[in-house]
Amino acid sequence: MFPRKGLFLSFVFLLLTSPACTIQGLPYPTAAPDSNLITPDLEATRELVEAGMFPTYTSAPELSATTEPTPAPAPTGRAFLIPSLTLKLAYIKEGDLWYWEDGQPPLQLTNLGDAYLVALADDASQVAYARELDYGSRELWVVNTDGSGARALVDSPAFQEMTFYEEELTAAPLQLDWLPGTNQVIFSTRIIYEGPGMVRKHELRGVDALSRTMTVLADDEYGGYFSISPDGTKIALALPDRISLVNADGSDLRELYSFPHIDTGSEWWYYPPLNWTLDSTAVRVIIPPERPMFDLDVPTRIMHLPVDGSSPRVLGEVLTIPVFYSEAMLSPDARQLAYVGPGASGEIGNGILVYASADGSGAAPYDEGQITLYTWLPDNRQIIYSINGINQIGNTAGEKIPLKVPGILLKVKFVDPSRFLFVSPKEGTQQLWLGELDGTEYLIAESSSGLEYDFVR
Repeated sequence: MFPRKGLFLSFVFLLLTSPACTIQGLPYPTAAPDSNLITPDLEATRELVEAGMFPTYTSAPELSATTEPTPAPAPTGRAFLIPSLTLKLAYIKEGDLWYWEDGQPPLQLTNLGDAYLVALADDASQVAYARELDYGSRELWVVNTDGSGARALVDSPAFQEMTFYEEELTAAPLQLDWLPGTNQVIFSTRIIYEGPGMVRKHELRGVDALSRTMTVLADDEYGGYFSISPDGTKIALALPDRISLVNADGSDLRELYSFPHIDTGSEWWYYPPLNWTLDSTAVRVIIPPERPMFDLDVPTRIMHLPVDGSSPRVLGEVLTIPVFYSEAMLSPDARQLAYVGPGASGEIGNGILVYASADGSGAAPYDEGQITLYTWLPDNRQIIYSINGINQIGNTAGEKIPLKVPGILLKVKFVDPSRFLFVSPKEGTQQLWLGELDGTEYLIAESSSGLEYDFVR
């Protein structure tokens, strides 16, 4: 699945070394109802009815909260449990691929130490992963989650043919995902060369995991970081200066919106995150000012991009601190917005955490300090964030809740309404944890060479 957010956060961490951002929340606006809305309660009810059951809560043994988590061989605990929707996790540690399910021991799938990207099929039967054989040689492989059937989908010579200039070493997988309900692995590419930064040239391709037939879905003028629509029929693509769209079969490739590239002051580009409306009719994207560190009075735009060919429109504008200190975030339903506005002190990196509707209306301050936004909860009303180095949950309709999870959080993703996965750096290593909203956490894996993961349930 997509690593764009992790890559951007890693870049910001290296560039600035200190986090900063804040948040506040409001209930849903009382204006005209949004046709895209599926409330969390209705969504949960629908899933449960389709599963033929209702959620139950299982008591876990009493655990004492400590600031230093204790590893457990198999993550368990209080959770929103639906037996047919067990957590299934693929992850990379020390360059090797592993697979784990709730209540089962982890299974090692590879042992060559060169894996660096991972995507788990939606039926959890296969795992796609990228390999770095050496700096100028990359491949894309797939393996069954029982460890059988490992095979190359795209080999090193094929990636080397995807370059554009003689001095480029090779193309390489940038992002992986599976097209829901199919054997198609979708991947974008990047160019590997001798030097820092990233070339603004990315293709989008698909490869069948059974036949190994490869298709170009978008050429280098349109490819980039991508997001598959909720209904699985379309793919949105983000480049540093445009948002594009293509059907999942590669047809009807077109530009949705263009904008000046964001000045990062470095060899790296800024790729804005993509957010689909729940009915797959539009993409919403947050565009910072062109010069974030200098244009402090220029607002950040929230753009609404219909996929039916209608004109894009500015959904709203809000004034934020520079994006390199805090990146504004739309909620999972793309209807709520969290961002960090300028603080009263005027100190660089400090700001006021604000909850608002996606158009910027109904904005209300929630917290102030040096804030980092991590992720929205599935209910679209709460968010995990850090203030002055302390992690906690902000609630649009209530008071904040401190998390017992200490330190910087990376790659935070919710598994269900009560559990989330995250990576935590510690003393030259990275640790993969399964956390709960009460602060309880369970160690899944530790690696000295970085951790990547993907999951389904």
